[in-house]
Amino acid sequence: MFQKLNVLLKMNMKTFATFFAAILISISSFAAAPGSNPSLPVYDSHGLAMQFLGNSRVKAGNTIAVELNSSFQTMAELIVENSQGKQLVDTPYEVAMGVNVLKFSVSEIPSGVYFIKVKTELKTEILTFVVQ
Repeated sequence: MFQKLNVLLKMNMKTFATFFAAILISISSFAAAPGSNPSLPVYDSHGLAMQFLGNSRVKAGNTIAVELNSSFQTMAELIVENSQGKQLVDTPYEVAMGVNVLKFSVSEIPSGVYFIKVKTELKTEILTFVVQ
């Protein structure tokens, strides 16, 4: 485990910049009518719910997709961090009211456990995923 962490820490800035750019470029969102996905409920006026589209275990080199359902439009902070708490991504994200889909590549992420956090002023949603 420490060997994998050392590999991540030894990534040069060019590799990290490429990884970061790939995540930012591949993040996409679209808005739909609130409640358009009945399997993802909106709880109240501060409702924010998140789930994986597909499996939360991903093989290196693939992409991961997350559905974020919100009952309000807001700015959020999108964070991806490893199990040691090291942030790989920390970027602002505009959450549209309705369904938002976030997609990003895990091609530059070593195997391990990671967390996706979406933080608004009112709520934080966290999902765990595994890169195999």
